[in-house]
Amino acid sequence: MKKAAIIVYAAIVAFFPLAAQNGGFVTYALLPSPASLYNEANEIVCTLPATYYTVLCGEESDGKYPVSYLDLSGYVRAADITVVDYEPVTKFASLTAKPNNDGMAVNLRDKPHPQNGKVLCSVPPDAALTLYGSREGGELFAGAGNVWQYVRYNQPDGGTFYGYVYSAQLVCDEVVPNSGEKVPRPSPSAPKETSPSLSLSRNGAIALAVTLCVPAGMIMLVLFYRPDSKRTPRHSK
Repeated sequence: MKKAAIIVYAAIVAFFPLAAQNGGFVTYALLPSPASLYNEANEIVCTLPATYYTVLCGEESDGKYPVSYLDLSGYVRAADITVVDYEPVTKFASLTAKPNNDGMAVNLRDKPHPQNGKVLCSVPPDAALTLYGSREGGELFAGAGNVWQYVRYNQPDGGTFYGYVYSAQLVCDEVVPNSGEKVPRPSPSAPKETSPSLSLSRNGAIALAVTLCVPAGMIMLVLFYRPDSKRTPRHSK
Protein backbone atom coordinates (compact mmCIF):
# COMPACT_ATOMS: atom_id res chain seq x y z
CA MET A 1 0.00 0.00 0.00
CA LYS A 2 2.86 2.37 0.69
CA LYS A 3 4.04 1.69 -2.84
CA ALA A 4 0.66 2.76 -4.20
CA ALA A 5 0.80 5.99 -2.22
CA ILE A 6 4.26 6.75 -3.59
CA ILE A 7 3.05 6.19 -7.14
CA VAL A 8 0.18 8.65 -6.68
CA TYR A 9 2.48 11.24 -5.14
CA ALA A 10 5.13 10.85 -7.85
CA ALA A 11 2.55 11.22 -10.60
CA ILE A 12 1.36 14.53 -9.13
CA VAL A 13 4.86 15.91 -8.63
CA ALA A 14 5.84 14.97 -12.16
CA PHE A 15 3.35 17.50 -13.50
CA PHE A 16 4.63 20.46 -11.47
CA PRO A 17 7.48 21.40 -13.86
CA LEU A 18 4.93 21.47 -16.69
CA ALA A 19 2.85 23.97 -14.76
CA ALA A 20 5.90 26.17 -14.25
CA GLN A 21 6.74 25.97 -17.94
CA ASN A 22 3.24 27.02 -18.95
CA GLY A 23 3.62 30.06 -16.77
CA GLY A 24 6.35 31.44 -19.07
CA PHE A 25 5.94 34.18 -21.67
CA VAL A 26 6.54 34.69 -25.39
CA THR A 27 8.81 37.42 -26.75
CA TYR A 28 7.81 39.11 -29.99
CA ALA A 29 9.89 41.14 -32.42
CA LEU A 30 8.49 43.80 -34.75
CA LEU A 31 9.44 43.91 -38.43
CA PRO A 32 9.75 47.67 -39.08
CA SER A 33 10.41 46.97 -42.77
CA PRO A 34 10.27 43.87 -44.99
CA ALA A 35 12.83 41.35 -43.73
CA SER A 36 14.35 38.18 -45.15
CA LEU A 37 13.71 34.86 -43.44
CA TYR A 38 16.74 32.56 -43.70
CA ASN A 39 16.93 28.78 -43.39
CA GLU A 40 19.64 26.65 -41.75
CA ALA A 41 21.76 26.84 -44.92
CA ASN A 42 21.69 30.66 -44.74
CA GLU A 43 19.51 30.81 -47.85
CA ILE A 44 16.66 33.29 -48.12
CA VAL A 45 13.30 31.55 -47.86
CA CYS A 46 11.12 34.61 -48.42
CA THR A 47 10.60 38.21 -47.42
CA LEU A 48 8.35 38.71 -44.40
CA PRO A 49 5.94 41.69 -44.49
CA ALA A 50 6.64 44.89 -42.62
CA THR A 51 4.66 45.96 -39.51
CA TYR A 52 4.06 42.34 -38.45
CA TYR A 53 5.89 40.24 -35.87
CA THR A 54 8.03 37.17 -35.39
CA VAL A 55 8.35 35.07 -32.25
CA LEU A 56 11.86 34.88 -30.82
CA CYS A 57 12.95 31.27 -30.28
CA GLY A 58 16.40 31.84 -28.77
CA GLU A 59 19.31 34.21 -28.24
CA GLU A 60 21.09 36.20 -30.93
CA SER A 61 24.02 34.43 -32.58
CA ASP A 62 26.23 35.76 -35.39
CA GLY A 63 23.94 38.72 -35.89
CA LYS A 64 20.74 36.64 -36.29
CA TYR A 65 17.85 35.52 -34.12
CA PRO A 66 16.09 32.17 -34.42
CA VAL A 67 12.41 32.94 -34.96
CA SER A 68 9.09 31.50 -35.98
CA TYR A 69 6.51 33.09 -38.25
CA LEU A 70 3.16 31.37 -38.57
CA ASP A 71 4.26 27.73 -39.02
CA LEU A 72 7.71 28.58 -40.42
CA SER A 73 10.98 28.44 -38.50
CA GLY A 74 14.15 30.22 -39.52
CA TYR A 75 16.40 33.17 -38.81
CA VAL A 76 16.21 36.94 -39.25
CA ARG A 77 18.99 39.49 -38.93
CA ALA A 78 19.07 41.29 -35.62
CA ALA A 79 19.30 44.59 -37.51
CA ASP A 80 15.96 43.86 -39.23
CA ILE A 81 13.81 43.45 -36.10
CA THR A 82 12.90 45.36 -32.96
CA VAL A 83 12.31 43.29 -29.84
CA VAL A 84 9.19 44.48 -27.98
CA ASP A 85 7.94 43.98 -24.43
CA TYR A 86 4.25 43.55 -25.28
CA GLU A 87 1.94 41.10 -27.01
CA PRO A 88 0.49 42.38 -30.29
CA VAL A 89 -3.15 41.74 -31.08
CA THR A 90 -2.33 40.82 -34.70
CA LYS A 91 0.94 38.95 -34.88
CA PHE A 92 1.18 37.65 -38.44
CA ALA A 93 -0.23 38.65 -41.80
CA SER A 94 -3.10 36.45 -42.98
CA LEU A 95 -2.47 36.21 -46.72
CA THR A 96 -3.71 33.85 -49.41
CA ALA A 97 -3.00 33.29 -53.09
CA LYS A 98 -4.83 31.52 -55.92
CA PRO A 99 -3.60 30.22 -59.28
CA ASN A 100 -4.17 32.56 -62.21
CA ASN A 101 -3.03 30.58 -65.23
CA ASP A 102 -5.92 30.61 -67.71
CA GLY A 103 -7.76 27.90 -65.79
CA MET A 104 -4.77 25.55 -65.76
CA ALA A 105 -2.78 24.18 -62.85
CA VAL A 106 0.49 25.75 -61.73
CA ASN A 107 3.68 24.07 -60.56
CA LEU A 108 4.98 24.37 -57.01
CA ARG A 109 8.80 24.08 -56.89
CA ASP A 110 11.42 23.67 -54.20
CA LYS A 111 13.41 26.63 -55.56
CA PRO A 112 12.33 29.86 -57.28
CA HIS A 113 13.79 28.88 -60.62
CA PRO A 114 12.21 27.23 -63.70
CA GLN A 115 15.27 25.09 -64.48
CA ASN A 116 16.87 24.48 -61.07
CA GLY A 117 13.62 24.27 -59.14
CA LYS A 118 12.27 20.74 -58.78
CA VAL A 119 8.51 20.44 -59.26
CA LEU A 120 7.05 19.16 -55.97
CA CYS A 121 3.42 19.04 -57.04
CA SER A 122 0.84 20.52 -59.36
CA VAL A 123 -1.60 23.00 -57.82
CA PRO A 124 -5.11 22.92 -59.32
CA PRO A 125 -6.68 26.20 -60.49
CA ASP A 126 -9.28 26.28 -57.69
CA ALA A 127 -6.79 25.75 -54.84
CA ALA A 128 -6.33 28.23 -52.00
CA LEU A 129 -2.72 28.73 -50.93
CA THR A 130 -1.28 30.19 -47.75
CA LEU A 131 1.05 33.01 -48.75
CA TYR A 132 4.16 33.85 -46.70
CA GLY A 133 6.18 36.22 -48.85
CA SER A 134 8.10 36.74 -52.06
CA ARG A 135 11.60 36.02 -53.28
CA GLU A 136 13.47 36.84 -56.45
CA GLY A 137 14.53 33.97 -58.68
CA GLY A 138 14.67 32.95 -62.30
CA GLU A 139 12.39 34.29 -65.01
CA LEU A 140 9.82 31.75 -66.17
CA PHE A 141 8.31 33.85 -68.98
CA ALA A 142 10.21 36.58 -70.82
CA GLY A 143 9.12 39.97 -69.58
CA ALA A 144 7.04 38.56 -66.68
CA GLY A 145 9.65 39.32 -64.04
CA ASN A 146 11.67 37.16 -61.65
CA VAL A 147 9.46 37.26 -58.54
CA TRP A 148 8.20 34.04 -56.94
CA GLN A 149 5.89 33.53 -53.98
CA TYR A 150 6.61 31.13 -51.12
CA VAL A 151 3.37 29.32 -50.31
CA ARG A 152 1.84 26.31 -48.56
CA TYR A 153 -0.50 24.00 -50.39
CA ASN A 154 -2.74 21.64 -48.41
CA GLN A 155 -3.88 18.84 -50.67
CA PRO A 156 -7.42 17.48 -50.27
CA ASP A 157 -5.99 14.07 -49.32
CA GLY A 158 -4.06 15.59 -46.41
CA GLY A 159 -0.64 16.09 -47.98
CA THR A 160 1.12 19.43 -47.40
CA PHE A 161 3.72 21.08 -49.64
CA TYR A 162 5.82 24.19 -49.10
CA GLY A 163 7.49 25.82 -52.07
CA TYR A 164 7.54 28.49 -54.75
CA VAL A 165 5.01 29.42 -57.42
CA TYR A 166 5.80 31.94 -60.13
CA SER A 167 4.23 35.24 -59.12
CA ALA A 168 2.82 35.96 -62.60
CA GLN A 169 0.73 32.77 -62.28
CA LEU A 170 -0.92 33.82 -59.01
CA VAL A 171 -3.43 36.30 -57.68
CA CYS A 172 -2.18 37.34 -54.23
CA ASP A 173 -3.68 39.28 -51.35
CA GLU A 174 -2.18 42.69 -50.80
CA VAL A 175 -0.38 43.26 -47.53
CA VAL A 176 -2.40 45.59 -45.32
CA PRO A 177 -0.24 47.41 -42.74
CA ASN A 178 -0.67 46.09 -39.22
CA SER A 179 -2.44 48.36 -36.76
CA GLY A 180 0.15 47.70 -34.05
CA GLU A 181 -2.55 47.33 -31.41
CA LYS A 182 -1.34 45.83 -28.15
CA VAL A 183 -3.05 43.28 -25.94
CA PRO A 184 -4.06 45.12 -22.72
CA ARG A 185 -2.19 44.10 -19.62
CA PRO A 186 -4.21 43.21 -16.52
CA SER A 187 -4.31 45.98 -13.93
CA PRO A 188 -2.39 45.03 -10.76
CA SER A 189 -4.60 47.37 -8.70
CA ALA A 190 -7.75 45.41 -9.39
CA PRO A 191 -7.20 41.80 -8.37
CA LYS A 192 -9.79 39.35 -9.51
CA GLU A 193 -11.91 38.09 -6.64
CA THR A 194 -12.54 34.39 -6.51
CA SER A 195 -14.33 32.17 -4.07
CA PRO A 196 -11.79 30.18 -2.00
CA SER A 197 -14.11 27.20 -1.99
CA LEU A 198 -14.34 27.12 -5.80
CA SER A 199 -10.95 28.34 -7.02
CA LEU A 200 -7.92 26.14 -7.58
CA SER A 201 -4.31 27.03 -8.17
CA ARG A 202 -2.65 25.72 -11.34
CA ASN A 203 -0.77 23.07 -9.38
CA GLY A 204 -3.90 22.17 -7.45
CA ALA A 205 -5.85 21.72 -10.67
CA ILE A 206 -3.15 19.49 -12.08
CA ALA A 207 -3.04 17.46 -8.89
CA LEU A 208 -6.80 17.05 -9.05
CA ALA A 209 -6.62 15.95 -12.69
CA VAL A 210 -3.95 13.37 -11.90
CA THR A 211 -5.92 12.12 -8.92
CA LEU A 212 -8.99 11.65 -11.07
CA CYS A 213 -6.93 9.39 -13.31
CA VAL A 214 -6.14 7.04 -10.42
CA PRO A 215 -8.70 4.30 -9.73
CA ALA A 216 -11.01 5.19 -6.86
CA GLY A 217 -10.32 1.89 -5.10
CA MET A 218 -6.60 2.61 -4.93
CA ILE A 219 -7.20 6.09 -3.50
CA MET A 220 -9.50 4.72 -0.78
CA LEU A 221 -6.95 2.09 0.18
CA VAL A 222 -4.19 4.70 0.36
CA LEU A 223 -6.30 7.05 2.49
CA PHE A 224 -7.67 4.55 4.97
CA TYR A 225 -4.93 1.97 5.16
CA ARG A 226 -3.34 1.63 8.60
CA PRO A 227 -0.27 -0.52 9.32
CA ASP A 228 -0.92 -3.68 11.33
CA SER A 229 0.99 -2.24 14.26
CA LYS A 230 -1.60 0.52 14.68
CA ARG A 231 -4.72 -1.59 14.33
CA THR A 232 -6.85 -2.04 17.45
CA PRO A 233 -7.15 -5.76 18.15
CA ARG A 234 -10.59 -7.22 18.53
CA HIS A 235 -11.23 -9.13 21.79
CA SER A 236 -13.41 -12.11 21.59
CA LYS A 237 -16.29 -12.16 24.07
